[in-house]
Amino acid sequence: MSAPPESPPVVPVLVVGCGNLLRGDDAVGPLLVRHLWERGIPDGVELVDGGTAGMDVAFKMRGRRKVVIVDAARTGSTPGTLFRVPGEELENLPPVDGINQHAFRWDHALAVGRWLLKDGYPPEVVVFLVEAEGTEPGADLTPAVAAGMERAIELVLEEVRFRGENIVTVLSRPQPLGVLPLPAGWLVLPADALADEQGAEARRLLMAGLLPDPWPDGLRVVELAASGDAEAAAALVDPAAGPEHAYNHFVLTGEAASLGLARAGATGDLAALVTVAAYSLGQAAAADLPEVDGLAGEVAAHVLAARAAARLEVGDPQGALDALVAAEAAAQQASPVLAALLLGQQAGLLQEVNGADPDVVGAYVGAVDALRGMPAVELAMAELALGLGTAYQELAAEGSRPGEGSQQGQDLLVEAVRCYHLALRLLRKERRPERYAFAHSNLALCYLAMPMSDARDKLRRGVAVQSLREAAKIYTREEYPREWASVTLNLANALQHLPTTHPVENLVEAVGRYEELLEARPAQTDPVGHARVLANQGTALAHLGIHDQARPKLDAARELFAAAGDTGAVATVDAALADLEGIDRRDRSMTTTVDRAIVAGVPGVHEVQVVPAAPEPVLVPLASIGLRPGAATQDPR
Repeated sequence: MSAPPESPPVVPVLVVGCGNLLRGDDAVGPLLVRHLWERGIPDGVELVDGGTAGMDVAFKMRGRRKVVIVDAARTGSTPGTLFRVPGEELENLPPVDGINQHAFRWDHALAVGRWLLKDGYPPEVVVFLVEAEGTEPGADLTPAVAAGMERAIELVLEEVRFRGENIVTVLSRPQPLGVLPLPAGWLVLPADALADEQGAEARRLLMAGLLPDPWPDGLRVVELAASGDAEAAAALVDPAAGPEHAYNHFVLTGEAASLGLARAGATGDLAALVTVAAYSLGQAAAADLPEVDGLAGEVAAHVLAARAAARLEVGDPQGALDALVAAEAAAQQASPVLAALLLGQQAGLLQEVNGADPDVVGAYVGAVDALRGMPAVELAMAELALGLGTAYQELAAEGSRPGEGSQQGQDLLVEAVRCYHLALRLLRKERRPERYAFAHSNLALCYLAMPMSDARDKLRRGVAVQSLREAAKIYTREEYPREWASVTLNLANALQHLPTTHPVENLVEAVGRYEELLEARPAQTDPVGHARVLANQGTALAHLGIHDQARPKLDAARELFAAAGDTGAVATVDAALADLEGIDRRDRSMTTTVDRAIVAGVPGVHEVQVVPAAPEPVLVPLASIGLRPGAATQDPR
């Protein structure tokens, strides 16, 4: 025999309008409830037209945290006068002996409620009474009582408005945690937004990694946050409307007041999410993170991902990896999209700690394949593609070492190129400029590392230069000094070796870019880096035939290398100086075409390295799903 269906969770606050709709001012309670329904009520509040059936009111109160009752009264006061009376003051008023079921009113329900409901009796009951003027059958509310009802509406709304202690929301599950980019990926879908068919369908799509089109009105906050406009999203959230809304407002703003409201009213799954958000935004310690006992699915995965971040912060990568593996397993059934993202995080962590290997590549590939065709996770997919690209690139560098298979290295570079192209298709320059520049920079490095054997290879060199120029538009010297230096160096080097019909212009640009780098890398603070730039600039000047300027550059580079004990670099520069002696004995047509005065004054060109020192690509940071931002970011140098 199948188990009986579970009862729906009890809404914690109950507002009951009592009275007879057919007897003039006695209808004030039911009419007030109808007006509240039309105007809208906060989450966690249920409205009931109690009529005159007190027994129904008694059982409706079971399990509530707060009950508000509204009715008419005849005390001899001025019509429309409003009274607020604590429920405990009315519990012992009416004698209940001999009252039959038909005469049982709400005040009788209060009198016997504690006995009848026992532990299910609400801890707080408030009664609003409006002094009636006339209760004739068929009459409307008198003007005085209608005005009193309006005042009562405001007081009732204030009474039930979320203040932390009087509303507890049961989180609707499953939730698309981590699917959308932050901060939208941490938002919860409120129960009231999921009550209709549109809301339910929107959740189904998000859980599948798809975007609703159109978004339902109830999820406008999530839509705005997903589009990158967190400020506009926050403006639509009333943190006083319930714990879910307080939590969402905190995620969007980081405001301590919203956190306080969320903490006060959240229980169970939502309470766990509140603590994770507080930790991730720096308003709670790792020791505060909840245990996963009693949690399941995507909520347990979210908590475990936060625990992974906490382990990284104390230098425990193995503990972080174990937490991520457990998080992936927890999410598999409830949220396969989140599970795939967590697999990608494992790949990023393994790469950061141990470098690239087949396990890292396998994890990245598994995550990328699982997320293909899901527009909701495009930014995460782009990050995974970047991570996989750097893994292939790292393995290609290992494969190009002496004794290794060079063809395998070339094949790996081709795979890396595909990953960077995928990332660039998904990244929007205006939203992720750094990652866009990173993809172009690494794409260029891949192309430059491939040997030139035919016309297509030469074309790749041109593509590499264009990618470096694109990266240089974002990596400015002021905002990204290290990235700017790396891109500028590679661009200058690429220009020296670029097959072109106008080599002079490229070499002139290279000389100028080297000059910019010499200013940024003074010999006093970076003697070896300064020497490399000097050597490359000297080479460019030599290619231009300006030997009287090339020789001092190479001599200065040799002196710095010798002081640093870099004998290999010294030998390379010596060979370049010897070549200059031989070149001086030959006529070079290119020399006569260059105006040396103009060359000396041309600003910034990228370097062409005589002494190899290719910058290492930046490792992709772990995606931020439940992780404290920046906790697992690899230093780019």
